[in-house]
Amino acid sequence: MDGPHDATIDRNPAANGAPPNGLSVAELLATQGHLAVPEAVELVVLACESLHPVHLRGAAHRALSPVKLRLIRQTSGAEVEVLGLGEPASTGSSAGRSGTTPDEAAYLAPEQVRANKTIDRRTDIWALGVLLYHGLVGCPPFTGSDFRSITGKILIDEPPRPRRLRDTIPAELEAIVLRCLEKTPSHRYQSVADLVQALLPFVPESARANAERVTMAGRTTAHGNGAARAAAGQARRRVVIALVLVGLVLLVLTLALTQRGPPVAAPNATPKPSSS
Repeated sequence: MDGPHDATIDRNPAANGAPPNGLSVAELLATQGHLAVPEAVELVVLACESLHPVHLRGAAHRALSPVKLRLIRQTSGAEVEVLGLGEPASTGSSAGRSGTTPDEAAYLAPEQVRANKTIDRRTDIWALGVLLYHGLVGCPPFTGSDFRSITGKILIDEPPRPRRLRDTIPAELEAIVLRCLEKTPSHRYQSVADLVQALLPFVPESARANAERVTMAGRTTAHGNGAARAAAGQARRRVVIALVLVGLVLLVLTLALTQRGPPVAAPNATPKPSSS
């Protein structure tokens, strides 16, 4: 199904009149349609690299879509600039309730549509899955004419399988996309490092270093979290051992006092006979 419309990201946008500060990903997808598999994967990996340090600080973007992404290519390499980073991840989002275009609504996660109180980095994982789907297929998984029609599909419908729309997409890559688009956040990839790790077999050489930086940072973070959990576990075990020892000491003292019995009273003194 690939052909003349199978686009490749321009390696030098400035040479074709693109602004020096990058090419809008929304413009890229609108003008070029679906991308070649390596280019679509590269785009998502670069976005993951920009999001990863923000997620480590406990924040999330919460409104990720192509209009918030700019692809920047320089001689030293490529990057994706993510606009609007850093909103706290612990509060709900009103995204889509006012002023949201259909193109932006297509990137909302189910928990945002429901206005859940907790929106975190897994909401961004959903949006990255929509971006990967959009790049591979040429449109988001859920489309419509307005906010209500799009969000209704996001809440209820399953996404059309990418390979039904473009059969040259590898089955393993389709599975990655669909996992990002699980309606329950705990069923998605839990971090951008996990997502990039899954994408490694499809990452082009041009983005290999970017992918390795994300996965290495993810392993370091996981190791640090594991060490902290181990230290906390050791501390809890020490407290338990100390409490057990105190209990044993109290038990021994109680048994010792019980075995001694009540104190023996001193015999009454015999009175001296009075002299007459």
